Amino acid sequence: PWTSYYQGIRKCNVLLANIEDATVYATDAEKAGWKAQAYTLRAFYYLQLVKRYGQVPVVLQDYGTDHDYTNEKKSPAGEVVKQILADCDLALATPSSDDFSWDLMDNQWGIMTKALAWAIKSQAVTFAVSPLFDDGTFTMDEALNITKEALSECLSNGYEL
Repeated sequence: PWTSYYQGIRKCNVLLANIEDATVYATDAEKAGWKAQAYTLRAFYYLQLVKRYGQVPVVLQDYGTDHDYTNEKKSPAGEVVKQILADCDLALATPSSDDFSWDLMDNQWGIMTKALAWAIKSQAVTFAVSPLFDDGTFTMDEALNITKEALSECLSNGYEL
């Protein structure tokens, strides 16, 4: 999983670094939706890594394929979760559009949505306060409030338990 997730993170970083300057025949709203999906996907990849390994390097730029990644230092799990929450917040600040919305169409398997961004936030902070990963970065009350907000947002946008 390590290699696959970091390959995905690199692809997200490449898109985020280049989408504004790329010659793409897309509207600003489409580009914003793609960026929001990239932030959500990067958060998802980091969530998967922190669940499996705890401390992992946080790489937020494209160093290229010839970079020696073995020199990257691992960040504490709480710092990784902070980055996950920041990526989700950036995504969620994007206005809803066809490219990043609450709804998932039948032909859009694998598309990131606002509901997924909220779910990632909730799960990441829950892991951060668990006995296995708790390094004091988050409190149980913070985790409760983030999860409560995630549930409220999803319920108010058509999702049900």
